[in-house]
Amino acid sequence: MSSRHRARSTTSSRGGATRGATPARRDRIRSTPTVTSTDGNLDYISRCEKWCAQLDNNSAVENILNTLGEFQVMVNKDQMSRMELSRLVLLFNQPQITENTFQTILSLNDLFCVLVNSKFVTSKFNLLRFLVKTLDDLQANSNTENLVFILNNITSLLGNLMNKFPNEHCNYSHCISRLFERIESENFEEIIPFYDREYIYELNFELSRITISEREIQIHQDNYAISFRAIEIFPNYNEIEFPSNTELKALIREGQYEDTESYLDIHFKLLREDMIYPLKVAINFLIQLDENYATGLFTYDNVKIAKISTLPQHGLVYRVTFTPYGMQNIKSYNWERSDRLKYGSLLCLSKKNIEGYPTFKDPLWAIVINKETQNRFCTTNNKIPQRI
Repeated sequence: MSSRHRARSTTSSRGGATRGATPARRDRIRSTPTVTSTDGNLDYISRCEKWCAQLDNNSAVENILNTLGEFQVMVNKDQMSRMELSRLVLLFNQPQITENTFQTILSLNDLFCVLVNSKFVTSKFNLLRFLVKTLDDLQANSNTENLVFILNNITSLLGNLMNKFPNEHCNYSHCISRLFERIESENFEEIIPFYDREYIYELNFELSRITISEREIQIHQDNYAISFRAIEIFPNYNEIEFPSNTELKALIREGQYEDTESYLDIHFKLLREDMIYPLKVAINFLIQLDENYATGLFTYDNVKIAKISTLPQHGLVYRVTFTPYGMQNIKSYNWERSDRLKYGSLLCLSKKNIEGYPTFKDPLWAIVINKETQNRFCTTNNKIPQRI
């Protein structure tokens, strides 16, 4: 985000600051009235509001995580009421939930990880519908001050999600895009303050930057030169092409880390390199067609997509056919007893160049979800290893 955004924040943008969180604004958030209801979601929201009002950051977050099952049910409702949406937006802007401390940073990341993938964010019937309704009411000039405050909290939440999970932008991009389109095409200059409109422009610019550069980053960028929060888990082509060209900071055995962010960054990158280094070396030798190198990996050729479908637990799924590379007696091979392509196995799929050799310039990572005698299933997702 731009320096202007950071200047208005009370903590670093990567830590999920609440934009424009002045003492007066925080008092307004804390004093939000609690509406009692027999509805389970509203009752749970009331308990969360009580924890945030009465407890310190660590205790409030821990109480929510201890009731994570109820939290997941709350944020994954197919279609929420306007009261639920309004109170949830305010809840996720509470200082206890937006301000990271050394004790709460990991817990908050867990909490927001559930949130960014929930129906509250991804469904067009929840946050997006609430956003559109708020803009419609603003245009009608009804209760403008309160609606601007609600819009301010919505944009702060979207900014917080983008700061924490830039690689999950597809989950909330529809909200930012719709917000920007409405502000750009309709007359809100006299309704929405300049600094709020400016922040919306910044969100849209950041979203555009992430979207445009995402593929280039995956293919060329040195993953370890950026924050661990923006790193793809699996190696990109640059890492595969130069598997040993990696410099990482060592663990600090004496003294202290600069801050929590530095501690997490160093540990994450070291653990990631431990996991992916054998993959990088093996694929690099495969690209060089070095058949004498014992990769310890199984290779499959002539991979073809036979069918595309969806499964409730896995989403988009591909049925693929293939030929095991170098296998002489494929018909007599006992696939049922083999460890090959068992559930959870990791696959890396690559296109071939004009000469018929795999390039791995845009690799697709996948996970086996079902194993049959003649077929394999594969899903696609560039953020995580795909379900196969």
